[in-house]
Amino acid sequence: MSERTRRDLLAGLAAAAGLAGCTGLGGSGGARTDTSTPVPSRTPTATPSPSPTPGPDTLRLTRVDGVVDGRTVLYPELLRSWLVRAARSEGPIRVTTTVSVPMPDPVLTRFEAVTLETGDEAVDGTYAVDCEGGTRYEVLVGARSVESVPEDATVTPLSALAERRREVALAALGNERVTVYPETELGEWVREAWFGGYFRHDGTVYRGEEVRQTDAAFFSETLWMVLSLSSAPASNVDGPTLRFPELDPTVRAFLDEALAGREKDEEEAERTVDALPESVRSFAAETDHLLTQTTAFEVEAVRVVG
Repeated sequence: MSERTRRDLLAGLAAAAGLAGCTGLGGSGGARTDTSTPVPSRTPTATPSPSPTPGPDTLRLTRVDGVVDGRTVLYPELLRSWLVRAARSEGPIRVTTTVSVPMPDPVLTRFEAVTLETGDEAVDGTYAVDCEGGTRYEVLVGARSVESVPEDATVTPLSALAERRREVALAALGNERVTVYPETELGEWVREAWFGGYFRHDGTVYRGEEVRQTDAAFFSETLWMVLSLSSAPASNVDGPTLRFPELDPTVRAFLDEALAGREKDEEEAERTVDALPESVRSFAAETDHLLTQTTAFEVEAVRVVG
């Protein structure tokens, strides 16, 4: 081997040894050990949701147009007194009252029978109901002549009428302004017999009718009712049990305020406070329905949780 060749071989071996030492693949350094401290992994912590916060309490009255049953309370004292009077009376009672809604209709017209729980044994029991009523206004009585009469119609001579009825009839035939109130005995006769009936006077046949008046009832807030109650076997009737409990003054105050803010066509009446008094909450728990003169309501105490 020439001197030049030997020198090139030694240079190559030296370079290879140096590379091995740097990479840890050989040489006196050996394999390197990682002495750094490992960083522990972190598990994300979920933020707890806030607990629901109790909101305000509401005494809610929701109008019921269908069946009324269960524990039903009569609210107005006046309505209670009407039912007691009707139960004790041998004939109909005729009543009127002003209410807080226009064009009122009495709620009792929707029942065919009721059971009263007043606490008075002489009154308590089941009754068949005969009730008619509506918005009170002056009914204008009129009549018009007719050329023919249905075969099954009865024609009544005006001369056969009682004096007061005949006076009203003659005034109507003479185009005079004559009015009656619907709940009176005379008004009842006008509604049931004169309107739609046929009457003869001086050879001419007339048919009684109501003269329509623009907005006659629209602005009225007065209710009229003719009510009769007659005892009936409980097994033969299907109607609500009407209770007359003594109401706590706080309960009455809540009911008054809830009903005072309700319009006729609104579905609900309610009173909302931070917390309902216990007497109000108990009343709601023990009562399914509430009756006023004009409306039936479902009763519930509601707590909104937000």
